[in-house]
Amino acid sequence: HLDKSHNLLSRVNSIFIPKKYQKKLTSINSTIKQLLDKLHRFQSFIPSILKLIGDRYPYRYLVLLQNDSEARATGGFIGSYLIVDLNDGRISKITFHDVYDSDGLLTIHVPAPEEIAKITNDWGLRDSNYSPNFDISGEKAAWFLQKSKGPSVDAVIAINQSFLKDLLNIYGPISVKGLQKPLTANNYQLVLSYFIESKFFGASHPKKILSRTIDALKEKIFTNPSQQTTKDYGKLLKAFIDGIKNKKIM
Repeated sequence: HLDKSHNLLSRVNSIFIPKKYQKKLTSINSTIKQLLDKLHRFQSFIPSILKLIGDRYPYRYLVLLQNDSEARATGGFIGSYLIVDLNDGRISKITFHDVYDSDGLLTIHVPAPEEIAKITNDWGLRDSNYSPNFDISGEKAAWFLQKSKGPSVDAVIAINQSFLKDLLNIYGPISVKGLQKPLTANNYQLVLSYFIESKFFGASHPKKILSRTIDALKEKIFTNPSQQTTKDYGKLLKAFIDGIKNKKIM
């Protein structure tokens, strides 16, 4: 329709248009052309985008949750991770896992590479992001997951904990089960660190607070889409784009 509109408008001789409409007509046609140029460039990405959102076949992601207050080559220490399944453009399943539970199921001994051999003897998923090249680290994380009796995945994403602040600036404060007061962009780092490091929910589930925070945030973003405005989605999209640019997301 836009192509047809642009072709028809281009054939209009402005001499026959009243002067007060000539400028508007030129502006409309110029805007349509700019939009068409962007759409034609975007069109080449559509097959890949459809694949990534599970259009024909379900698509599974390993999402590494990196604590960037504990620096590592790709941003932060991998303390936990998510397995996210997408099917027909929708998130069909999300499960939260502690990285130590996964590494505890590793049945083979993998010598650590020279770069990190001084800090660990047993290499596992928690230290898989040893290389600043995320192609290498991401592939190794997926490999360790499979060797630890985990599922195979189609893609790997790493998200730094500091990205939570960007989301909380949009959707916060949020109520999290177990907390007397809401979690905000200003207090989340201190609160999460305290609950995790003190093993408040017990030694066997030290990261339960992080799992609950993700559930609360997921509910805030996805449960009531009718209440979300175009402005909210615009802010969310901008946060993700900025996160990728700033290496908070890889």
